[in-house]
Amino acid sequence: MCPQIGVAQLPTIFREAGVARSAAGTGNTLGGDKLNAGALVGFYYNNDISSKDIADVINKAPTAEFISSRSESLNYMASKGYIEVRDFIKEMGEKNCNPLASYVVFDAISSGKGGVVSPVVYEDTLSAYRSEMSIGDIVPTSFVGDLNKFLLVKVGAFIGLVVCLLFDLFLVSKAGMEGFMPQSVWW
Repeated sequence: MCPQIGVAQLPTIFREAGVARSAAGTGNTLGGDKLNAGALVGFYYNNDISSKDIADVINKAPTAEFISSRSESLNYMASKGYIEVRDFIKEMGEKNCNPLASYVVFDAISSGKGGVVSPVVYEDTLSAYRSEMSIGDIVPTSFVGDLNKFLLVKVGAFIGLVVCLLFDLFLVSKAGMEGFMPQSVWW
């Protein structure tokens, strides 16, 4: 086993959260009630997120085709029509949406599966959010569920990685101890 590969992923997990957190306090906010999506949301983003800002992003999010056509990403998946987080954030910034809310919406749509989203998943998810909003919800319950699913995937990946690293450390230390202990000879 190669624990260096696992250890190298830890900064990536923290960097992704840090990028979203650094967006807090920048850009416009519509204010109002904070998003009530559970303690894990507050812990991960370490900031209050306005429900009105979330609704604004959902309402103003352009089509997948529009984002893809204006993509500046060199990512292979983006060249195939997938929506990359940077392209989404750029488009939402041009629509004067709150940057933190934009990251939160993209995270919910991606369900923790990386920085790109299939155009089909993107369109279907936004459509579901918008249809719930049309019946009166400021923030769709499916959005809250998707956001918590994203966070569970991130937390699960982090815990799984730490467990694997501890197991690797145990195996390496066990092998090291066995290598230095005198061997008994059975004849």
